[in-house]
Amino acid sequence: MDTHLDAEQFNEIWSFALKEIQRVCELPDTMMHLWFNDMKLTLVTEDSVVLTTETDFRRDVVTNRYTKQLTEVMSGILGYPVTVSVVSGQKERNLEKKMTEAARLESADVDPAKDFYVRVGEQRTQNKASVPSAFREYTFENFVIGSSNRFAHAAALAVADAPVNSYNPLFIYGPSGVGKTHLLYAITNRITKNYPDYRVIYVSGEEFTNQLIDAIHRNITPEFREKYRKADVLLIDDIHFIAGKDSTQEEFFHTFNELYKNNKQIILTSDRPPKDIKTLENRLRTRFDSGLTADIQLPDLELRAAIIKMKAEAVGVDIPDDVVNYIAENINDSVRNLEGAVNKIGALNKLSGQNISLDLAVRCISDKMVGSEPVNVTIDKILHTVSSHYNITVEDMKSRKRISSIASARHVAVYIIKKMTDRSLPAIGREFNRDHTTIINSIDTVEKRLASDPAFDAELKELMRAVKS
Repeated sequence: MDTHLDAEQFNEIWSFALKEIQRVCELPDTMMHLWFNDMKLTLVTEDSVVLTTETDFRRDVVTNRYTKQLTEVMSGILGYPVTVSVVSGQKERNLEKKMTEAARLESADVDPAKDFYVRVGEQRTQNKASVPSAFREYTFENFVIGSSNRFAHAAALAVADAPVNSYNPLFIYGPSGVGKTHLLYAITNRITKNYPDYRVIYVSGEEFTNQLIDAIHRNITPEFREKYRKADVLLIDDIHFIAGKDSTQEEFFHTFNELYKNNKQIILTSDRPPKDIKTLENRLRTRFDSGLTADIQLPDLELRAAIIKMKAEAVGVDIPDDVVNYIAENINDSVRNLEGAVNKIGALNKLSGQNISLDLAVRCISDKMVGSEPVNVTIDKILHTVSSHYNITVEDMKSRKRISSIASARHVAVYIIKKMTDRSLPAIGREFNRDHTTIINSIDTVEKRLASDPAFDAELKELMRAVKS
């Protein structure tokens, strides 16, 4: 087996692997950046893969949390089973960077407020939107239109062609992976091209929150406000992230008002309509509803097939019609999973020389197929999965013990039971010898933590996948 890959092949494999890792682990962009940003594929043999990261801490976290998923992804891409090892190297660089930066600030006498503005602002002398370069390819021209997204596409195009003159604010909502972010990128790219003098800012709800926290910490909130309130077009992805965060909602409320008053365009996306965003302040909810609200639904069979064909053309693979139809019929939960299937099939075809056939498709998408997961989720399975994960006993979870670690695990178990079974609140309460109001409190506790802790969100999703396995 030839494992002598050149640098370009290494980059191609790892670039595709990162997309698959994010999909399989269901990680938000911030978590991907946190754990995988500096990671490199450094060795591929006939039975192993070595990944290198800069710090021991990242190595330990990735090894403990994601080894199983990394092994699955790399084995799938290479077409043969491998073991995955993560090693750290040159960890002295972190200290060296800090020392170098300290010396630079000291010698240049940099104003920290100005430095913040450059760092989180447009970061360019010419005024271009802060869309990652990797997503410049997302345009209106390669957005596949069908009955489930036609209205949202038309609204987004109208706003991109005539900001403020069409719909303000524009609020697009729908489940994860149906194309909301694609439309935001398309709007950003089009406005940047057609209105080069416009100051366009694209940011996620989480990034907006983190930048505000950073500004408060560094005592440079005025610079943060100037950045956002001077925008001509502001696009915020996953705006529901700010719900329940009082300081962020307060700041965004005034930012929204300032932009709206000055006739600036605002575009927002969420996984649900404004009325369904729990812990969102009512004054923000009414403003989100004051413009045009457009939803995107899951694609139907015809649209799924069209998406597969366009994606295949984009990555340069020829997928036979019978394979297209098979994928479209068996993956209907998100556009992202459709694209992931095409990427995986294309990678196997290019890197291992396997012909694209129905048999290959069956093997490639078995983990993505609707109905491939067991539907008989029992409370016992949930309790044992959660107790094992937190290294406690089922009896501990059902006890009256109030130790923090046990109470936290109990909250998680209650939440998963509510989400994955049809048990009523009183029935769940009986499982834990508690009344239904206590069960409601457990669910609320988990939901509040999910809204503010991306790492916990990823951890909970891993647990729910384990319950289904």
